Amino acid sequence: MTIWSCIEAVVGPERSASAPFRGRHPLPYASIDDLPPPIRAHLPPHAREIYLAAFNSAWTQYASRDAQQREATAHRVAWAAVKHRYQKVGDRWIARASG
Repeated sequence: MTIWSCIEAVVGPERSASAPFRGRHPLPYASIDDLPPPIRAHLPPHAREIYLAAFNSAWTQYASRDAQQREATAHRVAWAAVKHRYQKVGDRWIARASG
């Protein structure tokens, strides 16, 4: 199961940001390669997928907010999603024990 299918299972395919375009407006981060360099450099691959999916979902959900507030909110949501599955230990992000 991919991260996209997980998000679609939760929010439904019509509200998911799994495609790089929704309506006429592109999402800021269409792929992991589009994420800001610090995120790509410091997060493990799976955490980057979580960040991308959560950011794009929040970006879509908070479309009615002004651009600056919308972006800040999407980043906060993305970091919260990463921190739900990973914890920072020293300089590294480590997957949390499940269960």
